[in-house]
Amino acid sequence: MKLTAEEFRPGFDWVAREVVATDAQREALFSVVHGNLYEGMNTRLKLLSAAWPHGAVWPSGIEFLQEQLRLELEDEEEWQEGDPLPDVRDSDVFRLLLMRFSQVAQRLYRNQQIRESYADETFRRRHPFMVMNREPCEEHAFCGRDSGVKLSAEEGLRLMDELACGHPACRCTFDPAKI
Repeated sequence: MKLTAEEFRPGFDWVAREVVATDAQREALFSVVHGNLYEGMNTRLKLLSAAWPHGAVWPSGIEFLQEQLRLELEDEEEWQEGDPLPDVRDSDVFRLLLMRFSQVAQRLYRNQQIRESYADETFRRRHPFMVMNREPCEEHAFCGRDSGVKLSAEEGLRLMDELACGHPACRCTFDPAKI
């Protein structure tokens, strides 16, 4: 099932809130991102690169990527305190942004499924909790939340509206849980 423009809009707005651009530029980006949401990453990357408005910037994404590069250089002893932060390529910023749009689209789709399940009283009784998860390959969540956190179903449903934390690389998700 594909998300309609109306269903995807809250996710786009949530991710793009940190993109510094005019309303018209943001609307043009929405058309490109939603129109190609289910294409492969390389196609989406080319289209976003071509449509990226002059002067638009995603500061938190750039800062995240710079910090990741800095840590890699520091591990290789090629960066020391006081050195300038490494430059990041536009394509890496766009790739991270597209990954966030994909993640939020998946969350929106999954949230619909979870809400439909919890509308059933029998399901709600059998699954009174929700578990907050993250990608299993991650050592820790970028947002600082631990994996496997159990929440009441009501609290989980409320948190689902936030879509994810504010960190540009966060992949927290919610799943129904039994007692």
